[in-house]
Amino acid sequence: MAAIYAQDFSKEEPSTPVTLPIRYWDGESMMAFFPLPSKRVQGLLPSPQMKPVEVVPGYAVVSFVAFEYQDTDIGPYNELGISFPILFNNPVSLPFLPLLFEKRYPRLGFYVHHLPVTTEIANRAGRDFYGYPKFVADIHFEQNDRQRTCHLHEGGKHILSLTVDKPEGKTREEERGLVTYSILGGKVLKTAIQTKMRIEHRRIRGAELSLGEHEISRELKSLGISPRIIESRYADEMEALLPAPTPC
Repeated sequence: MAAIYAQDFSKEEPSTPVTLPIRYWDGESMMAFFPLPSKRVQGLLPSPQMKPVEVVPGYAVVSFVAFEYQDTDIGPYNELGISFPILFNNPVSLPFLPLLFEKRYPRLGFYVHHLPVTTEIANRAGRDFYGYPKFVADIHFEQNDRQRTCHLHEGGKHILSLTVDKPEGKTREEERGLVTYSILGGKVLKTAIQTKMRIEHRRIRGAELSLGEHEISRELKSLGISPRIIESRYADEMEALLPAPTPC
């Protein structure tokens, strides 16, 4: 068991110990997948053993996922992840099948490229234990009867806004493992996150992305992300367990 202390990170945080695994008791999330050229994704991956999952030959996937955590072991906070579905050290992969049959591909995971959060303790825990590329930013949500939007800003500059349609009908309960890949000390780490949620999936609809003028916005624009949605997901209730990472 690993432990860190909030007072090491921020004088404004209470002196609360943080142990691994970190439990997320109550949250809400929304996710969207968009296509983009595979060669631009490959250029961002830090290991030759990482290969982007393609939807069709020549086109990979970028995912945007926004979380609002109301109750966790390290307090409430918001988070927005930008990542790429990849296969790690997998010799052969046909386009689209890993995304369609996730459970049949144990080496499928998400390489985390950016992971802003709203609290310093979440930032330091993610960076120090997992090597996640976290930074503290302003992440806030707004919603109406039909949609929910997550806005991401840093230093007063708009990075992006992600809008996802709310569930149209009854959500289904789903338990699944979510694997992330990250780099810490030059080593590739794998983290197998356990999730339980009430969720709705939509194919080729249900989400919209807009980019600002921040440095990260310009980077994302340079990747040639298509506005055509592959899939969107909305979980109005979720729990998760974040264990310690393991080296690949």
